[in-house]
Amino acid sequence: MRLAAFLALASLATLGSTDVLDLGDLKQYNARTDVKAPTLSGNTIWLSGRDNEGYDVVLSPDTQAKARGILEGCGKADNKCYNDVRNFLQTSHVEIDGQLERRGFLQLLTKTFRKLGSVFGFIAAAMIADWQLRHNTQPPPLFVPHNMASSASKLSGATGLVISAQGTPVVTVTQTAAPTSLQGTQTPSVTPVTEPHDNFAKGDISVVLQSDFARRVDEIMHRMTNCEDGYKFDKGSTRRRKRVAGSYGKAICAAEAAAMMAQSGGALNDFVLMNPTQLRFSYTDSVAAVARAANIVNEFIREYAALVDISAELATQLSNVLFGLALRTIVDGTTLGENNRIPASLIKVSASPTGSHPSSTATGCPDPEKNPLTCGTGEKDDCKMRAPKKPGDSPVCDAGEHKDCECSAGVIWDIETVSDAQQKAMLAIAALHKKLGGGGKGDPKPGNNKPDCNPYDLSVIPSNVFRNPNAPEKNVYHHFCEKWYKESKLEMTVDAAGNNKKPEPHLKSVIKRTPPPDPSNWSKYDFNLSFKPAEGKKECAMDCKAAYALMSTACSNSGAMSVPMSKGGKLDVGCGVFDYSISEDKNIVPLKAQDRHCFAPDEFGKHRDIHPGSVSSYSGWPCTGTALKPVRRGDDSTFIKFKTTEDDVAYQYSVVWKQGCSLDSGVDAIYASNPLAIKDPGHTACQQTFIDNYKECLNGGIGGNIQIGCLVYEFKAQPA
Repeated sequence: MRLAAFLALASLATLGSTDVLDLGDLKQYNARTDVKAPTLSGNTIWLSGRDNEGYDVVLSPDTQAKARGILEGCGKADNKCYNDVRNFLQTSHVEIDGQLERRGFLQLLTKTFRKLGSVFGFIAAAMIADWQLRHNTQPPPLFVPHNMASSASKLSGATGLVISAQGTPVVTVTQTAAPTSLQGTQTPSVTPVTEPHDNFAKGDISVVLQSDFARRVDEIMHRMTNCEDGYKFDKGSTRRRKRVAGSYGKAICAAEAAAMMAQSGGALNDFVLMNPTQLRFSYTDSVAAVARAANIVNEFIREYAALVDISAELATQLSNVLFGLALRTIVDGTTLGENNRIPASLIKVSASPTGSHPSSTATGCPDPEKNPLTCGTGEKDDCKMRAPKKPGDSPVCDAGEHKDCECSAGVIWDIETVSDAQQKAMLAIAALHKKLGGGGKGDPKPGNNKPDCNPYDLSVIPSNVFRNPNAPEKNVYHHFCEKWYKESKLEMTVDAAGNNKKPEPHLKSVIKRTPPPDPSNWSKYDFNLSFKPAEGKKECAMDCKAAYALMSTACSNSGAMSVPMSKGGKLDVGCGVFDYSISEDKNIVPLKAQDRHCFAPDEFGKHRDIHPGSVSSYSGWPCTGTALKPVRRGDDSTFIKFKTTEDDVAYQYSVVWKQGCSLDSGVDAIYASNPLAIKDPGHTACQQTFIDNYKECLNGGIGGNIQIGCLVYEFKAQPA
């Protein structure tokens, strides 16, 4: 032991002047027992803490599962693994303890961690050290002591930083910069309403969001409407109008919560790409409560800006946009969508400061003379071009923050009309060209070759489970692609090892089933693969394996191999469309008791009295011998059924393995005397389960059933 300690210290000493983040004894990060986080859902990280004490970190079950999947996909602790874990954590929803004053907590984070990225980096470092040294792949809750939090600032922009723990070097990291590119398909923007339309009035402002992004913002805001800032605001309000959905205080909390995810690489990354000078606005004093609430959000986001390096200008615009969205969805009860109204009665529009770029006109577009937008050049375009439709018109931006703004395409557009006869002749030539196969060898390959997947709807499946670069025969799609022909439609639901989940009798004797990479993690997921051929004989830009390999990278968050994939995606390869979706198999369950189902009081009609003594006495018969012979999945001969009659009442007991059910552990046989497979179940577990189906159901004694793992215990009493 002394020699091992000496060698560990020596290995650290040889690092010389290399910068080191030493985590010390990992036991100091064990969670504090007196800290209770709320029930967390989705991809969430909960933070709490106080000055001079430290920080409590709790991951939601989904976040734990995804982080565990990344660790298991790493294979070894290296720089790539660290950055994959850190970048994933950065996409999480950050929830601050609702009992804390949020601005004070941000100041505390700034004082210790310096940057929010260092928070995620430190959590990732602790996870990897725990995994490497204590072989723990289940990320536990953490307590980060104050002194260790202060050392985490080393992670900000780290190059060649050695992370060590318990006297042992764990990994050398170079922290990659968070991606600043657009994650969706449209940058959030703010545009003025110049003419009344739909529910908009002249003078209103429209906050334009991509539909998927809008749903994500709406979900986050509604999940996080309780906080100290909001509570104090509502408590101090002298006038409290009853509102459709929520108060101004709840809107404050929702806007602040969304702001915590507006960072490069974060869950709401695209907000930081807004143009802060496109259309500057603020809230008027005409509705005093709105102005006061907006100021609270503004102060919070100014504090937050220092943690994530966003400019003061963007922080102001971000706070006004987020508060406006919170008013719409929380106070007015309107679900956020592509166009979100902020009423003119609440705002005042400011001119852009002198010298700002790009300068905005009254329409919210850059001045076409001073700051022209470029489009259609194929180089550093400001936007995608929409060609003019009428003579004399100019091309305009087709989407994004500059939608409908005039842009310069670098060519002269000259539109002329043609006669009906000319149009018919052109169409006939086009049809003949298509019939003959369309052009020579220089034609581009068919299909857009760009996977279509939703970056905001992630599964827990790492992309290197979907595509295993070290073992292609274990790819999720390997068996599907063996059956693929470009002329035929194909659909298949497979498991994590690529095995068809539907029977293939003719293959059983020649194909050996390969178990999933880790059945305890991925066995409960279905991978639905399909190919739909295009009409006519067309060339394929790539084959089946290449198509799914491309999707496995393009449809994973940030494209990293061990980071979770989108829940679905598709790719047009010209000769057809490949598609995949990942869903949870509800028939795969953990070994625990589910909710009890009780029969309706009148379900079996009128009956005589059902005696509790008889229920208890008869329950021993079906349980006899249950410790000797297990109930097996798919084997009816092992199921237990017992029936007896007393006073014209049939007392019926049964234990069966639920049809189609599988345990996530892969076990396919359980003793009815010990349904939870615990060390010491006692002698009456089976009987007590039947008796509880009688006692716990207030329906005149006719009973009910309960599922424990895959075993269903039922007691039923009905007229004989």
